[in-house]
Amino acid sequence: MPAEHFFGHSRSQTYCGLLGTNATFGVRVFDFLYSVFCVCLVRILGRFFAFLAYRILNASVYNNVCEIVFLAPFQKRRARPSRASHATDPSHRLCLRLTDTVTKDSTTMKLFCWILGKSERPFSVDVAHEDTVDDLKEEVMKKNSHALAGLDAVQLTIYKLVEDDYLLESDIMSDTFPNPDQGYVHVVVQTPFVGPGKRKPGEPAEGVHDRLKRTRLATMAPSDAGKPSSYLNLQNDPSEKILDDRPHPDADIPPIPLLYDGFGHFLDVMAGHDDVPGLADVDTRKLRDAVDDFANKMTGYFGHEDERRDVGLNCLNEIFAARRATPIPPISAAAIGSIRSNGHNLALHGAGTMGVEFKNSIAGINSLPTVELTGYVARLNSRVNQQIYEGWRVPCLGLTIVGCDITFYGIIAIDHRFRIIPLTPTFSCIASASDGQDRTCLYSAFVASSVLQACIIQDATMNSRNPAAIIPTPARHFPAVTRLRSYPPSDQYFSFEIQSFFPDRLPNRLLYVAETPGPNKQRVVIKFARKYSIELHDFCARLGHAPAIYAFERLPGGWCAVAMRYVESATLITQSPLLPTHRQLWEGQLRALMKKFHDQGLCHGDLRSPNIACEGQSVMLLDFDWGGKEGEACYPTWRLNAELLAGRVSEDLKITKDDDTRVWLPWYMISSTLYLLLSP
Repeated sequence: MPAEHFFGHSRSQTYCGLLGTNATFGVRVFDFLYSVFCVCLVRILGRFFAFLAYRILNASVYNNVCEIVFLAPFQKRRARPSRASHATDPSHRLCLRLTDTVTKDSTTMKLFCWILGKSERPFSVDVAHEDTVDDLKEEVMKKNSHALAGLDAVQLTIYKLVEDDYLLESDIMSDTFPNPDQGYVHVVVQTPFVGPGKRKPGEPAEGVHDRLKRTRLATMAPSDAGKPSSYLNLQNDPSEKILDDRPHPDADIPPIPLLYDGFGHFLDVMAGHDDVPGLADVDTRKLRDAVDDFANKMTGYFGHEDERRDVGLNCLNEIFAARRATPIPPISAAAIGSIRSNGHNLALHGAGTMGVEFKNSIAGINSLPTVELTGYVARLNSRVNQQIYEGWRVPCLGLTIVGCDITFYGIIAIDHRFRIIPLTPTFSCIASASDGQDRTCLYSAFVASSVLQACIIQDATMNSRNPAAIIPTPARHFPAVTRLRSYPPSDQYFSFEIQSFFPDRLPNRLLYVAETPGPNKQRVVIKFARKYSIELHDFCARLGHAPAIYAFERLPGGWCAVAMRYVESATLITQSPLLPTHRQLWEGQLRALMKKFHDQGLCHGDLRSPNIACEGQSVMLLDFDWGGKEGEACYPTWRLNAELLAGRVSEDLKITKDDDTRVWLPWYMISSTLYLLLSP
């Protein structure tokens, strides 16, 4: 780790204060020598502690009849070797050999774990093959509740010791450990780094705002953080990673419109909706004239990046002045502590509603503009009142202007890390780009930006005057939705608080378990989807063949949300022990139900076995994402499950009644035949 992260402060800030702002040469020489000293010290300490760990582990494990096979200092993550190489080369095993054997049945596996700096001896954890690393973290917390007091499971970092491999939260156990070697320690758990002197024994656990102030992103100069090598170092450290869905989608992070509805309003404006809150406050004609002026000037050539920045900021202020209500604070290249941004403004909460990063041209860039932009936002938020930050996600609009190309971003705090996601593709300021369509899109994007910033200003003012309660760390990874319109539709709202992910969900499904407020708490399921057939769900629920619906609402950004009964006793039909005796009953219910909604002109589209459950004597249909009116409902893509494509002759994606019959019969006939063959 960098020396400033290890010691918890920024060298350049300290030396500039001691030597004066003009002592540039002295600062650089002293900074260089200090860096060399710290790197050497960290290397020496790393080797010392690795050797010490070896001796301690050797002594303690030997007393428990364990045999050391190989142990080396922990390394940065490297490219994963093939599994075949690990099977034949024992030198790849960074693990401890135990005399005990690892018991394993058809559904679970036993993994031996070691918590760095906490464990005195390895301990075992039982996990199911379909469990994820998130589930493994929860089991580790249960087994070590005293040693890990004050921490949340999300703060733990899990390494696969056999291959020295950091594990993602969404990794499936059976994929990660297809055949765990008997008698080996398989998992190392790393708790978050806490700098010396941060809190005394008995004090509450460190908050996300305290952790933010110690991150490299908030302490490094953004121009340094944006260098490709620095960016890769950040991305390889899960506690420092920028959540930008690179190189893979970040696990268990909701879409950005579900984290803040203002981003959903932005996307609705881009989609051409005219009923977006705050849209009427924008003086569209004046804004378009200002956008034309901005675009024409950005297509010009500038001798220096600062010249482009100064011209661009003046134009941006003219664009965002085109409002009838909720004025937007002016943007300027102002100081944030010891550094100066390319452009940001300040609202009442002390952070910006918008940040801008300029690059004079695409050629010769040595620092990634999105990383620099996120670095400025991190620094701004590290100066926000702690109570505001921990009770809100502090959203921000981001712009990168590279030559004559502009991209709009949504930036939001997840915990001490930030998510940055493009809200638009990159648009050209050239008037003829895409035959004029880019200019039209720029108009919409700047209108949407004006609406979004006004939304942030209003929420920032409210949170500054009356800060919200602290959001628990795990909940910061859930959608920021706490109520939906009651169903059947009315003016009433159904309130809830999301507690956890739904236990049987697929990794890419936005399915959660929530709890209602008040003395008579009730557990419910909350689902978010791009499309949802509430009509088909309601039809099946009224017949007793789907979970009861409590609330449904179409949210900003094109998302649907439904709150439904949590059917805890339900079992997938193919896994029910009652299938041999109830086969004919359930077959009759399914056929009758399918005929009834087909007669109403409705179709389901995905009657595979994972979407059919049973509760007691009744069949229950699940997952109404793709259903709807026949001829209107469509599959979202041709990349469908093989069962949905098998035997399909239609050349379009429209869902028909035949799709329901074709998909349901094969798996049901196969499962019925198997049970008949296996029945005594």
